[in-house]
Amino acid sequence: MAKILITAATTATAIKIKKAFAGFKLILADYGEVPQLQTENYSFLSLGNQNKESTAHILLTSCLDQDVNMILPLYRFEIEAVSKAVTLFTEYGIKVLLPHIDLLSQYDVQIDPKNWLILENGNILYQSFPDHVKNEEAANLKLNGAFYIETQTEKLGLISI
Repeated sequence: MAKILITAATTATAIKIKKAFAGFKLILADYGEVPQLQTENYSFLSLGNQNKESTAHILLTSCLDQDVNMILPLYRFEIEAVSKAVTLFTEYGIKVLLPHIDLLSQYDVQIDPKNWLILENGNILYQSFPDHVKNEEAANLKLNGAFYIETQTEKLGLISI
């Protein structure tokens, strides 16, 4: 079973996104103290004290220690750090669920958080709403990450905290 590390574990956003990964073993990670809860499908992990200068290193080390296959960073400072280190994560066989660094600013927009989806290489892994969408932009750019979506216009906004 594939493992994914999702950050911001103690936030409502991470708990909401957790349901998108029913077929995965989840590691819900956050800085400082986290609940000491573990189930068959997920567990919590403390990333220690927050240190923005070594964010990518902390997350990569945690992924390697936990034998993680994918990472979904949710804090804004993590998104920037990890997007700059995608090559390093990839070298260790860890898929980063973020758009390419050159596209980050394009998706740093506020959109109604009611509807959201998870993309991997432009394919929808999960969507929180019943309507079927086929976002051509996401498919053409092979986007990765967690996005809010305006279902009428299919405008995407990267989920971040």
